[in-house]
Amino acid sequence: MNTPHTSQPHTETTPVTGTAASILERITTERVVPTPRYAFVVREYSVWGLWVLSIAVGALAVAVTVYDALSMTYALYEATHDNFWTFLVSVLPYLWLVVFIAMTVAAVRGLRATKRGYRYSTFVILASSVVCSLIGGMLFHVLGFGFWLDNILGRQISQYMSMEKMELGMWQAPDQGRLVGMIVTTTTDATHLPSQTVAFQFEDIQGHVWTLSGNELNAHELDLLQSTNRVRLLGTTTDATTFHACGVFPWMYARAMGWGEMQHERQMFEQSMIAHRHMHMGTNGAPTAATTSTPTIPSDQLCAHLKMMNRMR
Repeated sequence: MNTPHTSQPHTETTPVTGTAASILERITTERVVPTPRYAFVVREYSVWGLWVLSIAVGALAVAVTVYDALSMTYALYEATHDNFWTFLVSVLPYLWLVVFIAMTVAAVRGLRATKRGYRYSTFVILASSVVCSLIGGMLFHVLGFGFWLDNILGRQISQYMSMEKMELGMWQAPDQGRLVGMIVTTTTDATHLPSQTVAFQFEDIQGHVWTLSGNELNAHELDLLQSTNRVRLLGTTTDATTFHACGVFPWMYARAMGWGEMQHERQMFEQSMIAHRHMHMGTNGAPTAATTSTPTIPSDQLCAHLKMMNRMR
């Protein structure tokens, strides 16, 4: 009986030559091993995480910028600068503008590096990053993060120029008629002042105590002054230890203030200064005879002759 013939599998292999051989040799020599899938997943999520982080930092930059811009809008710039534009140049938050631009660039590059980032144009990625940062920044501002971050950095980092530091630098200038501080007593020895003078002792932020004349202050300003909170004073020095106050304004950096509060304080400043300006003006808007001919300005008319009064509309 014949045994049936069964075919045997062919075990010979075709020699690998050329490019394939060089690749296999390199894999063997360099001990190349497959990269696990989770490594690609981790990398993808890391890139997205960095994109989110760059958007978040950009949003914080927007929040601080919005806070600074709002403060500038209602600032009493007539008291410190010749006009709004010189004031704007001196207080613009250049650092945060640079941070926002840098974070936007980082966000665009990060999104480009994601698995599907190549599908979107640079304009779309840029616009989406900017919009996300702006929306996040407005939200952070509403929650008070802009004020909080600006103040924290200003107090913790000596080189960081916060809005509070800039305002202190502008308002603590007695030779220019500006002080920051609070009253220490409501009565003082005012024998060297004219009779009927409302006088206080006022200590500025540098520890100098002034005899403060408040004859030209209105009731609201006197109440604010006697609240023992830090305030800003606008007026003029009459000697090395005496300050004639023409306006008292709250210190706006002890806490976050809303738009309505800032607008109200700005209106109070304008009303007070304009009232002083027009108090001793003639009906045609020109100075009265007493203003132009009297060599010594009466003590109850000093405020109307402050240099900054000409900047009030």
